[in-house]
Amino acid sequence: MRDNAYTMLYLADAQIKLRQIDDAATITGTVAEATAQNGSVRLLERLRTTRATLGPWADTAAVRELDQRLLP
Repeated sequence: MRDNAYTMLYLADAQIKLRQIDDAATITGTVAEATAQNGSVRLLERLRTTRATLGPWADTAAVRELDQRLLP
């Protein structure tokens, strides 16, 4: 599960570089939900880094939805 989550976050980063923000936000949210019980500090930090990269698009519907998914 953890390896798959890392792979999906790399995919999300690639989508950000391609300006496919909706896809990146969806992937990031899926990873967050799938790994909520994982407890890996490195994975959580990687997830936070990907979310931070989406900062310039914080006002888009996809990123706002992602932020809702990330709430505890």
